[in-house]
Amino acid sequence: MEKRNCILYGASPLKEDVLDMVRGAGWHVDDLDRAAPEDLRALQRQARVGLILIAQNDLAQWVAIQSLLAAGGQMRWIALVHPGLTVTNDLLQVLGGGFYDYHVLPVTPERLLFSLYRADALPLAAADSGTAEVFWQDEPLQGVSPATLRFQSAVEQAAQADAPVLLEGASGSGKEAAARSIHRRSWRRLAPFVPFSCSGLSADEIRRDLFGSGDGRFEGDQPFRRGRIDAAQVGVLFLDGVEELPLEIQADLLRLLERNVYQRIGSEEFIPVDVRVMAASRLPLEQAVEAGRFLPELFAALSRIRVKVPTLSERRDDIELLARQILRGHTPDYRNGRLTEDAIEALRGHAWPGNLRELANRVSQGVLLSEGAPISARHLGFDKPAKTRAERVVEVTTLGKAKS
Repeated sequence: MEKRNCILYGASPLKEDVLDMVRGAGWHVDDLDRAAPEDLRALQRQARVGLILIAQNDLAQWVAIQSLLAAGGQMRWIALVHPGLTVTNDLLQVLGGGFYDYHVLPVTPERLLFSLYRADALPLAAADSGTAEVFWQDEPLQGVSPATLRFQSAVEQAAQADAPVLLEGASGSGKEAAARSIHRRSWRRLAPFVPFSCSGLSADEIRRDLFGSGDGRFEGDQPFRRGRIDAAQVGVLFLDGVEELPLEIQADLLRLLERNVYQRIGSEEFIPVDVRVMAASRLPLEQAVEAGRFLPELFAALSRIRVKVPTLSERRDDIELLARQILRGHTPDYRNGRLTEDAIEALRGHAWPGNLRELANRVSQGVLLSEGAPISARHLGFDKPAKTRAERVVEVTTLGKAKS
């Protein structure tokens, strides 16, 4: 097996643990107490990924780290933050300026090695563009139709702000993917994105999963359980199906948005938290407010930024591009995954009640059923051949003459 190379810089009481963990997985690690630019340039011929240990928050260390990042070219750096160092907004902004990923020590071997392998395998062009995620996660943003351009603009504006976001759109339109796109473009991008579905759960289940239970200081009747809000610290809590949130939970969520505090079940302590809340709704929340099912104060707090996620039928000019993008994610060699003309016509002519999710499912089905052959309309699950563009034009023209 080919040995992978990594650079390690910085000091920490946990440094030896990190070295043992990485070397134990078969990596060659160059340990640099002081990284001179000329040394780094030589080592970059063997390594494309590096680890930087951050144990203190002082100006001298940040100057040294910034020099290292500047000299690193296309090196992907992963920050390992000492547990005694508070992860503040300022620190995250610094981390977001030049690091591929970060972890707070101690970190499990699985998490650290996943970051290392992923960073090492990332093509240089993708690293240089700052896009560390696969195209599928940005998939809803692809396209040039007027609806998509408005959508893209709304996502970019939401990413620049740091207020709650309400995403509205039909089922399957890509609301969670849009929220992730906003998160990855924001200064919080290195912090967690924690999704939670509000659908089909009781108020007690939602309260337990969101807010957690116990205070973690002693064993008692109420066992300690970490909630999603705690897991999203400094990052994003994404609430899908927020229109189904019970009223008693809405009041607790409103407190979180207004005062940045929450309470675990069984604890009287108010816990401060720094979380950006994004919520998605399939229905206009104004209707739920008018029906008395949603607090108007919570609606106002959530909708400081509103993003309308268009349906696929509103983006017909983008359907072929979206299908090809999804197809590219399935086929290592894109040339082996080709859509036939009747497949393209079927895609353009379909009503798409399931929106983007349905498109992804149909393309995935087509890849499996075609077994390497060009993907036809039949492979996509369209039984009847779709009308060609010329046939649709004739049909519309004939209908217009009949009405006149």
